[in-house]
Amino acid sequence: MLDRLKTTAFISPQPAAKHPAAEQARERMRTRAGRDAAFDRQAHAEGSIAELKRHGADRARCRGTRLLQLQLLAAATAINLKRLITLDPAASHGLTGDPDARNRTVITLADLLTATLREIDEILNDESSTGS
Repeated sequence: MLDRLKTTAFISPQPAAKHPAAEQARERMRTRAGRDAAFDRQAHAEGSIAELKRHGADRARCRGTRLLQLQLLAAATAINLKRLITLDPAASHGLTGDPDARNRTVITLADLLTATLREIDEILNDESSTGS
């Protein structure tokens, strides 16, 4: 998905991860852009967590690790989609300079949110089935 969006992820891998993708991620994190991304993440985490709480992530709405992961993914995706749609291009410091990239990102996030909600629905329907 990131390749399709022509986006580079600056996310540190788990410390024990030794596979090639983890090593590549560590190399990206050692660049100036990677260090800036890490600092930005740390500086803005409190606000993001507070916004997630306001969007229903203050408590689990379901049981099970997978359902909780999906709940948080849906909340975070919805927030990112909302931010992207309501972002003022004039005040975005060039973040929305390419309308096609912005539109592709909106479509990708909407698809991700739809797939996440479908998976939640499937899991809940499977759990509520009596099997008879």
